[in-house]
Amino acid sequence: MTKRLFLSELGARLEDIPYREAIRVLNYYEEAIDDRIEDGMSEEDAVRAMGSVDDIARDILGEQGGGAEKAAPAGPYGFEEVKAKVKEAARSVAEYACEKAAEAKTMAEAAMEEERKNDSDGWIKVEYDTGKATEESTALAIREYEENAVRAIVLNELSGDVEIAHSPDDLIHVECEDWRGLKSELGADGTLRIERERVRKRGRFLGISFDFDYTLSADVRLLLPEGFAHPLTVRTLSGDVECSTVACGELTVNTTSGDVDIEAAAVDGKTVIATTNGDVEINRLVTESLDIATTNGDIEISGCMTDGKVSAIATNGDIDLVIGSVVRDGHFETVSGDLAVTLGGSEDDYAIRIKDGNSPEVVYGNPAGNPLVLRSIRGEIELNFQK
Repeated sequence: MTKRLFLSELGARLEDIPYREAIRVLNYYEEAIDDRIEDGMSEEDAVRAMGSVDDIARDILGEQGGGAEKAAPAGPYGFEEVKAKVKEAARSVAEYACEKAAEAKTMAEAAMEEERKNDSDGWIKVEYDTGKATEESTALAIREYEENAVRAIVLNELSGDVEIAHSPDDLIHVECEDWRGLKSELGADGTLRIERERVRKRGRFLGISFDFDYTLSADVRLLLPEGFAHPLTVRTLSGDVECSTVACGELTVNTTSGDVDIEAAAVDGKTVIATTNGDVEINRLVTESLDIATTNGDIEISGCMTDGKVSAIATNGDIDLVIGSVVRDGHFETVSGDLAVTLGGSEDDYAIRIKDGNSPEVVYGNPAGNPLVLRSIRGEIELNFQK
């Protein structure tokens, strides 16, 4: 069994415990497997050393419910040692993220201080939440709004990378290295808009007139507080989008040229991702539904939990997808690429239709089950189930 499949099966069995606790357990076993691989074990041997997924889940669920402790899973560690290691890693994802964010904030402040000593056009940071706006003469602008003032966030037409992570406090932080041509405004409807303004360039060069619009490029970092449950929309012209250890309402990501990477996120609504030239990689996402499309890029999903509709379409790229739950409606399609799909449940849960190249469409499973369509024009198709 591969590491991805092991973690996906374990995640599916931990649906009944709190999300953050499940993420903590999955992180622990992922690190344990990686440690053994670094020590020279093969991936399969490292996974096998963890023991049975059923035994691990039974031990954890028994401990969560206050039941009697079960027998130790097979492997180089006994139950007490595994239990001690799990407790040692018992800090929640939010606490860990807060510590890392605080460290990053300290490093950024030190860098900004050094920058201000040498250049008055140093970093600018904008923060939103409670209180009144204040501004410092050192080019560090801080704006704070009343609690729950922000009802939605839109990052629009940005040229640069976007990082979305967990906030170390109750503020929404927006950080950018260069705010020239960038607007950050909170509207009367509670929508916080961060967008790049177009700059008009006119003149003559070597006797040739020019007149065009362009946008300045800069990276943006957005930190969301725990419990943020409002829609988040990110649209970039170029640059990668990275979303790690956060929660939000509906999530929409659209990028023209850039990769999308989501790690350990909880979305209280649908997740929609579209990219023209870029890969999409998702690891540990909880969402109501999932819709992904890329023109030139691969799609890789592991540890995703959803009981809604799931769609993944790639024109030129492979699709490798592992979802531990039974999906209500699945549609997976690629023109030039291979398609490998692993879903929770069994054939009896789905009405399956597979079209591979010029071969006739294959129909099987339960005619009354959830619709499941897989198509590839010039690639191979592999479909598996995990109960």
